[in-house]
Amino acid sequence: MKIFRIVILVVIAASILGCNEQNSGSTRPAPLNTQSIQQLKPQALNILQQALSNEQGAIRSIAIEITASTNQRQLMATVMSLLKDEYIAIRFAAAVAIGDTNYKPAESALKNLLRENNRNARIAAAYALTKLGNYQYRSVVIDAINSTDQTVRANAALLIGKLGDKGDLKLLYAAINDIKSEDKVRLQAVESIAMLGDERIYKKIWALFISKFADDRVIGIRAMGMINTPEAHNSIITMLNDEVPWVRITAAEQLAKRGDNIAKPDLMDHLKHLPRSLSDNNIDNADILAASAIGQFNEPDLTAFLPDILDSRSTIMQLNAAWSVLTLAK
Repeated sequence: MKIFRIVILVVIAASILGCNEQNSGSTRPAPLNTQSIQQLKPQALNILQQALSNEQGAIRSIAIEITASTNQRQLMATVMSLLKDEYIAIRFAAAVAIGDTNYKPAESALKNLLRENNRNARIAAAYALTKLGNYQYRSVVIDAINSTDQTVRANAALLIGKLGDKGDLKLLYAAINDIKSEDKVRLQAVESIAMLGDERIYKKIWALFISKFADDRVIGIRAMGMINTPEAHNSIITMLNDEVPWVRITAAEQLAKRGDNIAKPDLMDHLKHLPRSLSDNNIDNADILAASAIGQFNEPDLTAFLPDILDSRSTIMQLNAAWSVLTLAK
């Protein structure tokens, strides 16, 4: 699992989880209606609020993204406080979240972050300030794509995509073609080009689909989802047959985001076979993504799994189930 595809903030579930003890043989719970989802919202918010101060940086990172993506503005003051977190990855994520939610009370704090020595912090602050209307800082992000630091370059590629200006496509293509670019720069540039909706990147994304590495295939699926053309849509459908559950659930989630619930049976089957007792020691990437993917389907027999996941012993599963609840309860 990755947060915003931030290179310095890669949150791989395996780093906080143990081995997967599969198969619960659990029965399908009773469907939940819209009113029931609303009743789960206070619990989901409580989980999210606690996660923002969790001792694990990975959990704080996910919580920041959920806060921004579900627009929980009542928690943005806490996110703003994380601009002073001890870890640069958390400060970066907090700044990006502030920009994405247009949280203006953080403007002064962002200007303080802009004075940090770490360039990753500075470009995140510049991105957020630009999103808040301070366009004079945009060049700080743009110039970073030419950094000699490959992590800075990759993060700059991400932020250029998120700024949403198609005039910057040439910078991203240059990063892909630069022989000095490391894979993380090229991959992020590909994803950002897709974010900007440029269909010329289709062939490079398709190349990720046939990679032997599951995480490359996951990136490819997400990028195809961003292009969002009929051709891209059909390409994602082909990945429902992938041998790796994480890849299949990613495809199911991306299709559902675009209104196609064709993969509902795949997600249902995975949820029915979650470990009988969920904990951080017996889940994997596919389980985590399945919990958050529920929120893209809005299907009562899928949301029925949320109460048990919210009450589980796995913090990361609770948090991703909370993500689904807050997505559906908007």
